Amino acid sequence: MAPRADARRFALAVMLIWLAAALLMVLLARGRIAAGTYLDADDQLRLVELRDWLGGQTFRDVSQHRLNPPFGAPMHWSRLVDLPLAALVLALRPLLGAARAELWATVLVPLATLFLAMLAIGLIARRLAGARVGLLAVALVPLCPPGLAQFLPLRIDHHGWEIVFSLAAIAAALAPPSRRSALAAALALAIGLQISLESLPMAVAILGVAGLGWAWSGRRAEGRWLASTLATLALGEALLFLGLHAPGTREGACDAISPPQLAALGVAAAGVIGLAAAAPARRVARLAGLGLVALAAGLAFHALPPRCGADAFAALEPIVRHRWYEGVKEGMPIWHAGGAVALGVILYPLIGLGCALAGWRSAAGPARALWMRYAALLAAATLVAVLVLRASALANLLVVPAAAWAMARLMARAAAHRRALVRVAGAAAAGLALAPPILSGLGAGLLAAPPADPAGRAAGEACRSASSLAALNRLAPARFLLPFDLAPTLLMATHHSALASGHHRNHAAMAESIRAFEGSDATARTVLRRHGLTYVLLCPTYVETRDSIVAAPHGFAAHLVAGRIPPWLAPVPIPGARFGLWRVTDQGPAGLPSSRSAGGMVPARAQSARSAGFSPSSSVG
Repeated sequence: MAPRADARRFALAVMLIWLAAALLMVLLARGRIAAGTYLDADDQLRLVELRDWLGGQTFRDVSQHRLNPPFGAPMHWSRLVDLPLAALVLALRPLLGAARAELWATVLVPLATLFLAMLAIGLIARRLAGARVGLLAVALVPLCPPGLAQFLPLRIDHHGWEIVFSLAAIAAALAPPSRRSALAAALALAIGLQISLESLPMAVAILGVAGLGWAWSGRRAEGRWLASTLATLALGEALLFLGLHAPGTREGACDAISPPQLAALGVAAAGVIGLAAAAPARRVARLAGLGLVALAAGLAFHALPPRCGADAFAALEPIVRHRWYEGVKEGMPIWHAGGAVALGVILYPLIGLGCALAGWRSAAGPARALWMRYAALLAAATLVAVLVLRASALANLLVVPAAAWAMARLMARAAAHRRALVRVAGAAAAGLALAPPILSGLGAGLLAAPPADPAGRAAGEACRSASSLAALNRLAPARFLLPFDLAPTLLMATHHSALASGHHRNHAAMAESIRAFEGSDATARTVLRRHGLTYVLLCPTYVETRDSIVAAPHGFAAHLVAGRIPPWLAPVPIPGARFGLWRVTDQGPAGLPSSRSAGGMVPARAQSARSAGFSPSSSVG
């Protein structure tokens, strides 16, 4: 009973710490919550997907039918992320009404994922260094801005869940080897991989570290754990795949779990089961056997179409890769983000690696091997973060157990000193040196607003005010050509459709949109007519608009911003709007730009100032 009672007390303490953090986060984000301001275009489209499902779209159909109509846009997203949101909306709707139920579901679900992340981190730290260090680690999580950004209220995209299941799998992998911990690790990995293939590198790291641990030690319990985990993972992944995908949508894909990955998992599971049963006595034989299993799994993966290798975006059209994908900084290596950002997201993991190695050196017996596994997984997470900026959230959170251990150790040494000044100064120094970068995160701005590109985001917010969107919604349902990141806003706030958003499976329509905005007026007219588009919407201060004009100074977008409106477009007045809106009339010769500026975004009197930038105060009408 004592261990269970300790576990209950630990979970209760985690819940109390989480509750305090959640209340503070809601308080700091109250302005965004009241305005319903979602942090990212993916959050907005996730809400649209949820509404579509609750409105009658089938569970297995995650396509977005208001993108690229009448064909729709295929999506690689998992319906699993929609389940808790839908459950909460349906539970709250009778009490709060549809709109408020939806709002509070999108507030509470990210906070619930934060609790699960804090609990997993607490378990990891507890297994490494005891309950006190575990609770200290839990208390440090809300002070870690790079990780906390994925759990803010209204942050309903899949990244928070991806982190939760990776942390849960790591916690299970650091538990004593048993059927229960193998089942927990396998289920966490299976669900995480279905939610996002971005979980794959850490899944490989977790299984790889476990495999090397068994190969080095030769302990049968560790071999059985690895075999059970892989077998359950392969079976669970296959069942989830069949349950989540309709028969006509199970072909191979580069960006989600599909037959190639399932084949590799099946081969790996079969090989490890056989190897664990044989239990080679020599270490070199176990290592060689694991190498052969990995090679066979790799061959199975490459044997099935689409044979995309490590590039999940191999199918992108070149213009989409160059003009869109390569500009998505969060998906690029950290050196693409600039020195300050790179240092900000990688410094804490590097410090944590030092702490983990110190923990390994100070430990003895089984604890020493546990610290080594944790350090190896932290090193893997750090490497993934270097290669993909978005993965830095997991790396920064996984650091916390090691930092908490080092902080507790230094504080204990300081407390034992005979001089009061040294005790106080030493404790403060340990906290400042080893806590997450709290000095940059204490301000309400980082907790209440997204950390990336605040100037560009502010410009975008000016073009999607509630009144302007309401005015758009009063127009008859129509199809729009507009920047990628504004498309989810349009779908969320109105009944209109759009050609494309920044979601790569719709890459053919994305290429058409890029060609329209950056090509000639004649090219734009051809695209508009080919897709039956009724309106063109453009925000002059929006980042995408500026990028289009830099890429094509004499293109269609540049002409619109400069007020050179072709005669087959008619301005649509939207009082107070910061965007330009034109209706396609299809009058006049295609591609013949007009010098009139009645519907332009920069009045004639401001034409001479165009080279200095856009005029954000200009409005349509």
